[in-house]
Amino acid sequence: MAMIGSIEKFNPKESDITSYLERLEQLFICNAVEADKKVAMLLTLLGGEAYNVLKDLLAPDLPSTRTYVELKKVLSDHYSPKRLIIAERYKFYNAIQEGNEDIKMFVAKLKNLSQYCSFGQFLSECLRDRLVCGVRSYAIKRKLLSEDNLTFESAYKTALAMELAEGQIKSMGGENNVLSVAEELDKLFVKKKVFKNESKSSQSKEGGTQWRPCFRCLRKHDPNNCPAKGWECFKCKKKGHTSRVCKSPNVNAVEEVEGEESSQDDSLVLGFLSVLGSMKEDAEKAVLDLEGRKICFEIDTGACRTVMHIDDFNKYLSNLTLYNVKYDLRVLTGQEVSIIGETDVVVNHNKVLLSLPLVVLKSKYKFAPLIGRNWLKSLSPNWRGHINFSKKTESNDIQQVSQWQSEQVGRDVSCEKSIQKKKIESLVQKEEQVVAQLTLNIKNDFKSVFLDQPESYINKFKIELKLKEGAQPIFVRAYDMPYALKDKVEIELIKMVNSGILRKENFSNWASPMWLFQKRIQASYAFVWILKKH
Repeated sequence: MAMIGSIEKFNPKESDITSYLERLEQLFICNAVEADKKVAMLLTLLGGEAYNVLKDLLAPDLPSTRTYVELKKVLSDHYSPKRLIIAERYKFYNAIQEGNEDIKMFVAKLKNLSQYCSFGQFLSECLRDRLVCGVRSYAIKRKLLSEDNLTFESAYKTALAMELAEGQIKSMGGENNVLSVAEELDKLFVKKKVFKNESKSSQSKEGGTQWRPCFRCLRKHDPNNCPAKGWECFKCKKKGHTSRVCKSPNVNAVEEVEGEESSQDDSLVLGFLSVLGSMKEDAEKAVLDLEGRKICFEIDTGACRTVMHIDDFNKYLSNLTLYNVKYDLRVLTGQEVSIIGETDVVVNHNKVLLSLPLVVLKSKYKFAPLIGRNWLKSLSPNWRGHINFSKKTESNDIQQVSQWQSEQVGRDVSCEKSIQKKKIESLVQKEEQVVAQLTLNIKNDFKSVFLDQPESYINKFKIELKLKEGAQPIFVRAYDMPYALKDKVEIELIKMVNSGILRKENFSNWASPMWLFQKRIQASYAFVWILKKH
């Protein structure tokens, strides 16, 4: 009998293990799978990647030797570990409606984030509050704030209806000629915040208006007179705005930079990463507690973001969800990296819980997780002072040491540095002695090679020159030698013949020109043979 229904292989990036196991239970019910066959069905339908993870978790035992209940518990503990309520609520209360989300998608995201917040009977009120605070449109927000006895259901219906009405207005009046109700109210709201003087007409005549970035092109001018009203967007191919402010989804696209005026380009690089590579021995390292797991990071003050390779993310944090980002990262050496996404991780640092953004990268070369400047500001606000300490002058160091001697902490730091300095000097001295002894042994074993004699050569050593098949002899005439160097050339050639370096020949099919030049040291001369044409 054929199996009723089907289920795909488990992929932690696309679905969570709880929903997958619930669907698998329903498949067992539809096909009346007996209890003794559930283990085999689970291991067969799970997929190769998840099976290998399960096999590693149960090693040295095989998954087939465990019960179905035990396998479910192991998978749930690994792919869906216990979450911190305060961290989940932090994510919930910071959720806002993104540019590519409608009301339905935003509400679905809020419900998903509230699963592990343990709101209990206050869930409806929390959803209502976050919907009102996080909705993107000022028109919808103003309408919801004016309602009395507002509930989550009524707020959702009102927001959905206003969004639907906005779409109908656009379809009836044309997108290029009619602004939506929300855009009109948003525009008025922005103008109220922009103008310092409410007398807008008088300020415009005097030329003193301080414009905010235009919602069509991000330049600072009047949106009504913006030339982008007739331009076509490169992303959505619609007129009325540029691609930098386009709300259509686009992964790794940069729209604007906070605190800076956007350039004329449609793409912008926000930051640089230092050279990516494997874990370096001399790098500063720190072990952090991320989502209950101990992970070793390298401290990279040159990186503007904290990053992790996709392989490490799948190994340690595969249960987290990745979101698209609106910036690009570039490596100083030109190595190609692609941003997979960004997620918020809970970091337990000195018994303080912090929710920090982590960027996941994919690159050709594996690299250690890097702590960038955005994490350093939260983990160690005074980290720049520690870095600059080693660059102070010697006189400043002496003054600081004398000052620290009055405090116990300062004395401990100075003592520890002194001990480390002595250890390093001792190791360097031992290494120099070993190198000197090895050099002496090599010189004694090969005295003929290291003879400090002019016109010396390696005796009793023959070489064989292999010519290419079909090679034709090349004979190049001698260069014209200056008359002033003629005697010196003769003297040098006689020395080399007498010492055995050269041998005089009357005829040869092969010939290359030579040149005599004077050395800077010892005012001696040396020959150079020109082999360009060989």
